[in-house]
Amino acid sequence: MVYLRGERHMKLIDHVHYFSRLYRSASLFSRNPRSISSLNLTLEDQQRLAFPAIFVGMALCLFLLLSSLQTGMPSINRQVNIGVGLGGMLYIVLAFFVILPFFGPSNPVVHNASVLVNAALISIPILLQPYLMDGVVPLAIATLMASSAVLAGRWPTYLFILLTTAIQMLLGRTEFDGVNSGTWLTSVFLVILTVLVTETITIMKTAISIQFHRLETLNRVAHSLSSSLEIHQVIGLVSNAIQTTLDADTYYLGLMRNDVIWLELLYDDGEFFPSTEVQLDNSLAGWVVTQGKPLLLRNVTTEAREKLGIRVSTIGQPRLSHSWMGVPLEASGRIIGIVAVASYLKNQFSQSDLELLQNVTQQAAMALDNAAHHAEVEDQSRRDTLTSTLNHGALLKSLDYELLDARVTNQPLSLIMLDIDKFKEYNDHFGHLVGDQVLITLCETIRQNIKNTDIIGRWGGEEFVIALPRANAAQAVQVANRIRRAIGEISLFSRDQKPIPAPTICQGIALYPREAGDNIALIDLADQRLYEAKERGRNQIEPDTEAW
Repeated sequence: MVYLRGERHMKLIDHVHYFSRLYRSASLFSRNPRSISSLNLTLEDQQRLAFPAIFVGMALCLFLLLSSLQTGMPSINRQVNIGVGLGGMLYIVLAFFVILPFFGPSNPVVHNASVLVNAALISIPILLQPYLMDGVVPLAIATLMASSAVLAGRWPTYLFILLTTAIQMLLGRTEFDGVNSGTWLTSVFLVILTVLVTETITIMKTAISIQFHRLETLNRVAHSLSSSLEIHQVIGLVSNAIQTTLDADTYYLGLMRNDVIWLELLYDDGEFFPSTEVQLDNSLAGWVVTQGKPLLLRNVTTEAREKLGIRVSTIGQPRLSHSWMGVPLEASGRIIGIVAVASYLKNQFSQSDLELLQNVTQQAAMALDNAAHHAEVEDQSRRDTLTSTLNHGALLKSLDYELLDARVTNQPLSLIMLDIDKFKEYNDHFGHLVGDQVLITLCETIRQNIKNTDIIGRWGGEEFVIALPRANAAQAVQVANRIRRAIGEISLFSRDQKPIPAPTICQGIALYPREAGDNIALIDLADQRLYEAKERGRNQIEPDTEAW
């Protein structure tokens, strides 16, 4: 995938090559398990598209019936016009309002049968053409051709025209005066007209189907995102939306983390890659984020060099992309990241694709913002309101998880139960506000002396629990000593800003699985050793390395 670095300029390029893009879009769905056949329009939509052909067919049949009322028309002509008119009306009603709704618009059996039925039926007015008014047969063929293109598709329509042409030539040789140049010219003209009309209708139907699918996907994504409260779930929905609506070889979703863009999702040429970072300075993604504007490049290498003055490098696969577009993730008035897609083909994306990506990104940004707020609220519910350490319930759940991990990985886990010596004296002599500050400072000091992967929680009152995953006995004692020294060096002040003595602590240590096999036994043992430490006096650790 292309990773662009360089000057901070942007220019949106007007879309071109619409039809080639449309064919590529159709081929995308044909390669995808959700192929274009699965994107067929509903029965009502197909009937609306076919309505002009239905209307013309009914009008033609009505015209034949009315023309039979002319005075002076030979009896055989009148009978033929009435028969063809009534038969055509009956066929239109049965085909479009009975058979099609019953079997469904996407039934391949109906498509194949309709080719043979249409060819057989059109042979009747071809055979009776001398008794019909001029232009009736070509108009009837054009009407069936248009309806077939809408309902059956390209190849059934071509087969119908092929059979119709063969019938015309056959009947022309057997019933009339041979095949003259006018007949050949009419046949050639009919073939050309067939290709033009069929391809136009097919392209229009494909475009409508793709647009309908995109709107359906956007609606589904918006509904799913609105109920998604997990960031990884939001990212998964965005990935699915891009894969099913855009012909992209590469895409990524990045979130701001300090001054870099952290790619939470990176997909390139059929493979998901580990998270990585992209710098804000002198990068295309950085430009989108810092400027807060979308960017569309349809020929990356040329525009990067000639118009943007950027240097092209890669992330993901070691292969350059040639089309690129990116949209900033904006929530609550601030830019929180970027969604970008790319293709190895030039001119792959248009302005409509960029608008589609903007819609997906807008929904994703709101969902990510909601998920972040939900995660914040959920995290606060797990925290002690004073010290921001884990509360009692959250501590037990986290300890259960860490013990399970230790059991699976066959690693030790050490637990420290910690209590402030004679904490009641701080409250009695200096007030509860100073006592609260002592607890807050104590927890901040503990955090500074343990790893980010370690756990600290408030067990109750002035008692705290510290879980040390993958720490053995000697390492646990080392941590306990480090915490004890650090707490002895903290500076505390009374409400009138007079210095007060730092607290001392006692600590009890227990080890899993060496001494306890579950969380209850582990906590009980650490609590028992904390009591033994306090029995020896202030600022004690039980046990120490020598006694263990």
